[in-house]
Amino acid sequence: MNTNNTTILYVEDEENVREMLSRFLKRFCKELYVAQDGAEGLELYKKHRPDIVISDIRMPKMNGLEMVKAIKAIDVSQLILLLSAHSDSEFLYEAINLAVDGYILKPIDLDMVNEKLKNLLNRIQNRKAAQKLKESEKKLKLLSQAIEQMEEMVRITDVKGNIIYVNPASVKHTQFSQDESLGQNNRIFKSGVHQKEFYDNLWKSILGGNTYQNILINKKKDGSLYYDEKIISPLKDENGNINYFVSTGRDITERIALEKQLKKLATKDTLTGIYNRYKINTIIEDEIKRAKRYGEIFSLIMLDIDNFKKVNDTYGHDTGDYVLQEISRVVLGTIRKTDSFGRWGGEEFILVAPHTNKDEALELAQKIRKNIEKHLFEYVKQITVSIGVTQYTTNEESTTLIKRVDNALYEAKANGRNQVAFL
Repeated sequence: MNTNNTTILYVEDEENVREMLSRFLKRFCKELYVAQDGAEGLELYKKHRPDIVISDIRMPKMNGLEMVKAIKAIDVSQLILLLSAHSDSEFLYEAINLAVDGYILKPIDLDMVNEKLKNLLNRIQNRKAAQKLKESEKKLKLLSQAIEQMEEMVRITDVKGNIIYVNPASVKHTQFSQDESLGQNNRIFKSGVHQKEFYDNLWKSILGGNTYQNILINKKKDGSLYYDEKIISPLKDENGNINYFVSTGRDITERIALEKQLKKLATKDTLTGIYNRYKINTIIEDEIKRAKRYGEIFSLIMLDIDNFKKVNDTYGHDTGDYVLQEISRVVLGTIRKTDSFGRWGGEEFILVAPHTNKDEALELAQKIRKNIEKHLFEYVKQITVSIGVTQYTTNEESTTLIKRVDNALYEAKANGRNQVAFL
């Protein structure tokens, strides 16, 4: 693509990374604006309004996510790539909700950057072509060379949804040829996933003269499903009557899969597969909000593996990892579906038990302790745990609640281990 008019804003606080990637990015744009932190990046964005924003997440003054929020408030359609390290898992869940256009993990792979940028540059070109077609509202010119060459799927239908045009990209993605598409109704792409209400809302919007934007799960000719990022615009005649609809779509199945993967990374402990500390903290805060609003009760249960250092020192860290995984399985097989279980750090675990009072929490904690005690672990044979239990009190904040359950755990260990204590 011709990049003579493309502008890029690149925000990175690490000097070596910034200099290396800046040299590479200059190949793709007319002008490259470079900032060292989010605050400086936001000012450059407001001044120059670049086509593409590329930003690291961890930065001083204003981090990348804060800057992206501010940018999205200015222009929700701004194209943004985020650079993220594997250690940034606590930020990934929030990054997904910001609906950025791509993620590049550090250390940076320039081939990946090249691929991502080419995709964004094509989208810029396609946006401009589609916008030009929409503004013209001249149906006789819709079969232009620009649409024929677009990588996005383009379909034109009448007001009943009957197809009168599909571009080559649509043929390629859906596997329906032009002959198989023309004259058919859009229903040939329905996946059966969406409810009737979903399509009712779609038609209500476009028949009302509005442009409709959403992600549809559609079906190809071979029956396989794909995520279609769809924009549907009504085309009106000189009297304001809607005669046609033009839709552009982009297959974002791979992006959705990546977002699901990143969402899992952001909320799950990689060793045990249970919730991580970030996610458990979020659940605790949500339970506190419900408790304050509706007067509900809940309890926390914190457990720690007794003499775990001895396991690592005697049998090695592989066996230690196995013990952590096995305890996670035992606890998951003991608790209720409504409970949330996560790894707090090291050999400590925490359980959030909604609608559970002191007596119920103590009963559950004892059940967990006994199930772990009687479980036969390979190599180490027997493992025990000490458990602290506490119940949420009215108008309490998370810091004091967590501190109290931690103190209860300490009391259980101080009293001889392999027991339950309540505070």
